[in-house]
Amino acid sequence: MQNILQFKKFGFTLAEVLITLGVIGVVAALTLPSVVANYQKQKTVSFVKKFYNEINNAIKLSVAENGDVDLWMQPARDNSYQENLEFVKNYILPYIKYDHYENCEQEKVCIYLPYGLFIYRVDGNGGDITFFVNRKIEYQPKNYFAFQNS
Repeated sequence: MQNILQFKKFGFTLAEVLITLGVIGVVAALTLPSVVANYQKQKTVSFVKKFYNEINNAIKLSVAENGDVDLWMQPARDNSYQENLEFVKNYILPYIKYDHYENCEQEKVCIYLPYGLFIYRVDGNGGDITFFVNRKIEYQPKNYFAFQNS
């Protein structure tokens, strides 16, 4: 009897190991997409909050230095790229951290931030701000957010 127990090996069979790995793989495949989606959602929320705070602080600092926002729009503007760029250079850019800016979408000014891109355009109703999370101009619901500055 002792001879039989000496040669018996304890452990898992190949089939048991493969079934266990298969179950783990299926569970991972089912949960991983939701984990990635939640991460992307949190990242987007974080970037939008950061942008909102930064642009809000920039406008407050600019108001303190340049006077009321209503005075910034005087006299009437023709809304060309050059006037929008001049407006952004005077009232927004000195108060934010940005990588660079460029002309985009006709008269609009694209400003590249370390964590996103925003487009600024002044019109008769104030300023339009569109923020893109992934630094690309893609009008998809999870990528862009529009703000009206009036």
